[in-house]
Amino acid sequence: MSYFTIVFEVGLAVLMIVLIIYCVILNKRLAAIRSQDTDIQAMTASFEAASQRAEESVGHIKAAGLAAERSLRVAIEDAEGVKKSISATPGKFMPPVNNMMAAHQESSAQWAPPSGDHSDPQLRDDNNVPDRAEQPLSRDQSPDRKQAEMAVLNAIRLARTEA
Repeated sequence: MSYFTIVFEVGLAVLMIVLIIYCVILNKRLAAIRSQDTDIQAMTASFEAASQRAEESVGHIKAAGLAAERSLRVAIEDAEGVKKSISATPGKFMPPVNNMMAAHQESSAQWAPPSGDHSDPQLRDDNNVPDRAEQPLSRDQSPDRKQAEMAVLNAIRLARTEA
């Protein structure tokens, strides 16, 4: 063989080795890109699932809002019916309402603090301070308050039976 063919074959062998090394490096880079692609695909899939859940939640919220609106409209219509029935027959409801107002005023007056400054014992006027034995234990035990509550409940029952 000639000198020229040996140099040519050695040059080709070196180029083949360089080509193999370049292919190995290129394969590693492509594998890295493919692994990032799977991460991006996984992230895209999770984003798609989250957006579907959000769309379903919006649908549920919208349905709940519509149901609440319907129930509120029914309640408003019932209240307007009671209002109309009360305004149509004011004489039937005025005595219980007046009794309730009077009982409320009495109860409020009973629980109002006495006039004057009682923080200093020397300025205290013992005539304005009610005796503890005369005070009821709580507001709920006041007989006037109970009568007023019963009057209101009776007025509501009467309005519902007439509506």
